[in-house]
Amino acid sequence: MEGRNLEITNYRFGFQGQEGDDEVFGKDNLWAYKYRLHDARLGRFFSVDPLAGKYPFYSMYQFSGNRVIDMVELEGLEPGIPFNSATEAALNFGKYYGVFSIIENREYSATIYVYMDKDGKTKYTYNNPKRGTKSGAPPNRVKKREGKAVAGIHSHGAYDYRYDNNNFSPDDINFSENEGVPEYITTPSGLLKKYDPVTEEVSVISEDLPSDPSDPEKRNTNHAMEEEISKKERNQKIKEYRKIRKEFKKEYRKILKERE
Repeated sequence: MEGRNLEITNYRFGFQGQEGDDEVFGKDNLWAYKYRLHDARLGRFFSVDPLAGKYPFYSMYQFSGNRVIDMVELEGLEPGIPFNSATEAALNFGKYYGVFSIIENREYSATIYVYMDKDGKTKYTYNNPKRGTKSGAPPNRVKKREGKAVAGIHSHGAYDYRYDNNNFSPDDINFSENEGVPEYITTPSGLLKKYDPVTEEVSVISEDLPSDPSDPEKRNTNHAMEEEISKKERNQKIKEYRKIRKEFKKEYRKILKERE
């Protein structure tokens, strides 16, 4: 306002509430996180993520899941919930559970829902996914305290010549129509697809999700695992990802509790 002049020169905190260090690269260019220093000019950390071994699908120097603008860095944990649309939530689900699903050859299911945050803004997220079998995943409906369901999502596991895992099954479509909300699927070919029960149309949302290198229809080289992997190596990855899933569940419950 005219006639007012306010300048705070000694306040050290800024981006995402972290403490700034202006002596090295100048003002607002270096932020001191708990475990690492972040270079705001590059959007990257100087040192390796302390949990990098648990996240082989990420660069060891990435920040906030490579989403610098709209996500919060959780010091090596999942890059955050909430999202600005149901599609963003679906892409995040595919990014993580697409990997788990292909490695384990198991389907995962979740419900994407909408809620109002503490600032009165509309946000979207998905509930804790349920682990299923090679051929299906159980219904996973949201609780009233979470929000209102706007879509379903599930993964289709690894490539298997006996199944058409890259398309919606009749059961998938029937479930979507009975629930009255769209359904998303992630496929071993690396697709995110959406079925709209109103128009009865299927659309491809993304071709960049984790893919199974053995799938002849794969759309990218963003492979969920190595092209040649031994049974021992696969089992080791399954153990590692089981721990990651537990961390994700714990973090989700924590965020949900804080929201309430």
